[in-house]
Amino acid sequence: MVELLLKSTTRILVKDGLTGFNTNKLARVAGVSVGSVYQYFPNKDSLLSALIEAKVAADVEFFIEWMKDAEGWSVERRFEELLLAGIELHRRDHKLMKVIFAQLGSSGQLGLVERTHDRLFDMIRAMIREKRSLGEADLNERTYVVGQLVLAIWHSQVEKDWMKLDARSVARRALSMIQVCIQDGGRS
Repeated sequence: MVELLLKSTTRILVKDGLTGFNTNKLARVAGVSVGSVYQYFPNKDSLLSALIEAKVAADVEFFIEWMKDAEGWSVERRFEELLLAGIELHRRDHKLMKVIFAQLGSSGQLGLVERTHDRLFDMIRAMIREKRSLGEADLNERTYVVGQLVLAIWHSQVEKDWMKLDARSVARRALSMIQVCIQDGGRS
């Protein structure tokens, strides 16, 4: 039942946005009574919070599978494919992601997303460390810069204008910036 309600919530949010979402509409779309909705979720915020949690868990699983496929690839290829995977994920779910981004502060799930970003940064740190031996402060700085670049590119994909750009070309240009950061830190 929870999965049905979350899938129905997603359909409504993608089609009508947050303003078109309420428990009566959810019950109608899910084919259940309003009482059934409240049996699992006491209010709209708890439902949105559960949806964000489920989306983050699915995204984490997506990247865990991606990491398995990436074993044995060069660091450069892993960065490029990581960028492409995130671009594809954010483009595929861009309408839902837009609603989620708008809800993060009020949903109580910002900490969950931050922990997910921490996992991404750990993966980036490991790839940088694999490519180059650095002191901890320098490694932290480069991880931060590369991580923020990756997140900015991914998150910008929820804006339709950016979706028109060729994903591979965007990933390759970003990879050039990442390589500069890893090699010499971009210091002048």
